Parts: sequence; structure tokens; C-alpha cells
Amino acid sequence: MDIARQQLFRVNKYVWMCLAFVLAYLCLGDRRPFDAPVAVVWAVFGAAVVSVTTRTYLALRPGGGEAHWNRVFNYIDIVLVALAVAATQGIDSHLWLIYFALMTFAALYATPVSKRAVDLSVSLLYTLATVAHQLNPHTALPSFEYLRVLGTHLFFLILVSALARRLSADAEARNRELLRLREQMASSEERARIAREVHDSLGHTMVSTLLRLELCYRLMEKDPPEAKEILREEIPALRAAWNEARDLAFHLRPWEVDIAADGLVPAMRARCRKFAERTGLVVQVTADDEECKLRTESAFGLIRIVQETLTNAAKHAEATRIDIRLSAVRDGRIVCEICDNGKGFDFAQDAAGTGLAAMRERAEALGGSLSVSNAPDCGARLVVEIPV
Repeated sequence: MDIARQQLFRVNKYVWMCLAFVLAYLCLGDRRPFDAPVAVVWAVFGAAVVSVTTRTYLALRPGGGEAHWNRVFNYIDIVLVALAVAATQGIDSHLWLIYFALMTFAALYATPVSKRAVDLSVSLLYTLATVAHQLNPHTALPSFEYLRVLGTHLFFLILVSALARRLSADAEARNRELLRLREQMASSEERARIAREVHDSLGHTMVSTLLRLELCYRLMEKDPPEAKEILREEIPALRAAWNEARDLAFHLRPWEVDIAADGLVPAMRARCRKFAERTGLVVQVTADDEECKLRTESAFGLIRIVQETLTNAAKHAEATRIDIRLSAVRDGRIVCEICDNGKGFDFAQDAAGTGLAAMRERAEALGGSLSVSNAPDCGARLVVEIPV
């Protein structure tokens, strides 16, 4: 179950608790002062049960976390609570307290425009729900008393909603800051890894080549054939060092700039083409939608995973072909599938060396998942799923 669906499931749990409270209120309270027939009151309660049941069912289906019908159910709940208030003593009904829960849920999970629309709808419908009770001369409060109670209720409803919005905004800001810090940590770890590779691999190769070229210089007059043999041996070593330096540059050059300018799919296709030209591998990128849209942080996380996978396939798997496919699924996720025809790897021995754990953590930090499967000598298949 993805993060968005988990959040909706938790919200629905509290909505069911509200329904349990209403059931106890109707069963244990005094029915005589109801402003509507008992059958009408129970009909409204039944409609609420149907609404919450339908919302829960749809939330648990694939795509429930991203569906726009949640807004519709918010307004249905607002109307049903207004009807319940109107049927149970209007301004004297205790059921208006349910609006605190509804407005808090909307403040936490709705868009800013929807949050304000919910506040306005609650204020209007609650006022209308109390008017019928107030118009009855047998149950009406003095006008000043009615306005005082109504104003007090509306004031605290709007206040709680505003506080919930503030808390939600602060939580989102903290999440963005946490994601930024994670990216910084990942970049620091990547720079440290590259520094180690430069020192241990590229640096060693360059020092060795430099020493042999100095030897070649001294042998040019004394033993030209030996000097020629040294040059012949060092040319492939220099070419390998140059290729390794370009691999490091590939990692140091982030794709974020290209994504911001061209979009996710064109940027990925262009960079993979350059990678293929540099390494000699065949890299094919296909997408169901060329205008594939992802949140900025999700796009950056995905391309870093792709970048790491390409390097691993070329450096460790000895692959000659890599296929990348981007596709959208119904539950609001982007799936990136990367397959190569390399030799595969042993999870127990190679996972840490190829950065698999870091890639999985990056995907999970974005609310997605990463899975890898392979078979000996048949290549590896990596699947990344990230919410839109």
C-alpha cells in the first residue's frame, strides 16, 4: 500500500469513529426533541454509512490515494452533517462538533483552494441547518443568543481549520527540507565515492603510466624496441583511464539541468544517447507518454537511479545493450523498467558494491519502491515505481 493510500486509510478510520459516535448519540439520546421524524434521522445516518463505506472501498482500490473523488466525498459529508444538525435540535445539536474532524481532514489532505472552499461550505451549510430550528417559535432562542452561539461555533471551526492548515504547511515544509537534506547526503556520498575511485583506480593508473613513460623516455636511445613496446602497452591503459575519467564526469554532471529545460523523457533520451556513444553500448529509451510529468524531486531521484544503473551495467555487468521503458499505471505511479543483457550479479556479494541499497532508499524516500531480479548470464531487470 503506497503512502497516499495509507494516509487515506488512516483518515477513513477516524471517519468511522465519528459514525460510531453518531450512532451512540442517536441510540442513547432523547428522541423527543428531534426536529425531524425518527425515520428521517436514521435515513440520514444510513446515507452517511453508505458514503463512508464507498469512500473506504475506493480508497483501498489501486489509485485510491490519487483520485479526485475524495473532494466530492468531503462535500457529501458536509451536507450530511448539516442535515443531521438540522434534524437534531439545530443550534442545540451536539453533532456540529463533527465538523471539526471534517475540516481538519480537509486542511491536512486537500489543496489550498479546496480548504477554503470547505471552510465556506461548512459555515454556510451549518448556518442554514440551524435556521429551521430557529424559525420554530417553540424552540427558537432569542435572536442575540442565537447569533452569539452561532458566531462562537463558526469562530472556533474556522480557527481549528486555520491551525490545521498551518500545521499541514509546516509538515510539508519539513518534508521538503528533509528530502533536500537527503539529496545533499546522497551527493556527498557520491562525491566521496568518486574521490575514492579517483584515488584508488584512476590515480593508480595515471601514476603507473607516468612511471612507465619516464622509463620509455630513458630507453628511447638505449633500447628503442623496448621503448616502443612500452608505448604500445601504455596506449590502451591511457585509453582505459580516459574512459574511466569520462565515467566519473558522467556522474558529476547531473541531469537536473537538462530535465528543467527539456522535460524528463527528452532529457533522459539525450543523455542516454551520449552515454551510448561514449561507452559503445546500445541504450534504448521508450515511453508511453513523451510528456511524462513528475514532481521535481521525484524526477531528480528517478534520473539519479537511472544514472547509477547505467554505470553499473557498463562497469560491472559487462552488458552490451540496455533497454529503459517509462510507463504510467492507473494508480498514479510512474514505472521505470531497466533491463540489460549482462551477466547479472549475486545479490549477496554485489548489492553493496553496485549501490543497490542506496538506490532503494532513494526510491522509498520518494514514496516509491525498487525491485531487482536477474538470472545468471541473462542480465538484470530493475523496476522503479514512483508516485506522480
